[in-house]
Amino acid sequence: GMLFTIGARPSIGKTAYCINLAYQITDLDSDVQVDYFTLEMTKREMANRLISRDTGISSKAIKNGFNLSSVQQEIVHKSVDHFKSRKIHVYDKTPNLSSIMTVIRRNAAKSKPYKYVAIVDYIGLVEVDRSMDRYMQVGEITRQLKVATNDLDIPIIALSQLNRSIESRMDKRPTLSDLRESGSVEQDSNVVGFLYRPDEIEAPNVEFLEIAKNREGSLGDIPYNFVGSKMLFQELKK
Repeated sequence: GMLFTIGARPSIGKTAYCINLAYQITDLDSDVQVDYFTLEMTKREMANRLISRDTGISSKAIKNGFNLSSVQQEIVHKSVDHFKSRKIHVYDKTPNLSSIMTVIRRNAAKSKPYKYVAIVDYIGLVEVDRSMDRYMQVGEITRQLKVATNDLDIPIIALSQLNRSIESRMDKRPTLSDLRESGSVEQDSNVVGFLYRPDEIEAPNVEFLEIAKNREGSLGDIPYNFVGSKMLFQELKK
């Protein structure tokens, strides 16, 4: 029954992070169904990224598959078969809120208790009533997502862009006021986390997930090593 929001600026790795979440969730429990709603990528692009996460072969190499060695091709084929047995469903043609909510409610009702997760990538691209201003639209999106988590007793993970103003600051650590377009994102979320790079020059692969809001627990930073070419987040010891 919780809404998790993960915010970041572009090119920080929001989608890659959620691909890792989907991968780890289904790896730990094959009975869990993960519905991934992608509003800026195709199913093929998402499949390439999932296979990259699974095999360690770069997503760029997988996209240009003719350049793979015979061994790599075999590894990719095995990964494809492996994912066919997992319950990761990617939706790339559900751009509006009503269609997303219809799928979530239908599939959550069919799933076993505590065996369903939805990921929405990302809030800023979800279409709602265009007669409303964008502030009200985002409020309606987060409200319906939160209501669904309570009604269906499921977790939903929503991705959000951060305001550009963060790029002009010396301190790149995001704050809750950096959430873009609406205070409802902060208000409706049980947990808000921010992905950011504390030092892009000296440590470009080190990222933190800052837990900035947590109704049910503590706050703090989780450090990761992010290998973008392999879609891999590896938790670091503090």
